[in-house]
Amino acid sequence: MTAPEGSSGFYREPLVEVDLLRYWSTAVFSGLIVGFAAVVILRFAGDIFDTPLLVTERSGADALVPLSDGRAFWTAMIATGAGAAVLNLMLYVVPNTIRFFRALGSVVLLLSLLWPLTLDVGDAQKAWLVAIHLVVGLMIMSLLTGIIGLVTRPPQPVAEQTSEL
Repeated sequence: MTAPEGSSGFYREPLVEVDLLRYWSTAVFSGLIVGFAAVVILRFAGDIFDTPLLVTERSGADALVPLSDGRAFWTAMIATGAGAAVLNLMLYVVPNTIRFFRALGSVVLLLSLLWPLTLDVGDAQKAWLVAIHLVVGLMIMSLLTGIIGLVTRPPQPVAEQTSEL
């Protein structure tokens, strides 16, 4: 593969062309969906229990505080944004993006499922926190990999410009 004129060093054709405006607007919309799903599950769990689900404080202390709707929503939104950023980078670098993203996402999901098990709360609360993590993680992976076909296309070959004088 030859480098274009005026460039130096290694050159590789782009793997795909990405419509970034469409990608990020769809990723933000996906984050809203995932955030609202997290709140719905949290509310459903709150209706079953008489006490709210407990999580650690943001400051990193060992104290447990009730999980609020806002914290569940924004945590899911931020997780979707982080996943979208990783996937966006991978679109340009990794040849088999969706398969690699699903494998990476599965590892991250499994690690996030272990976190509620470390809390000093009852087994039922741990199960609900694991359920929230599972649903949010699966939604993030499926929504983000689902938008790839909407926002990408194979790179168009660059037409060789010839000047006839």
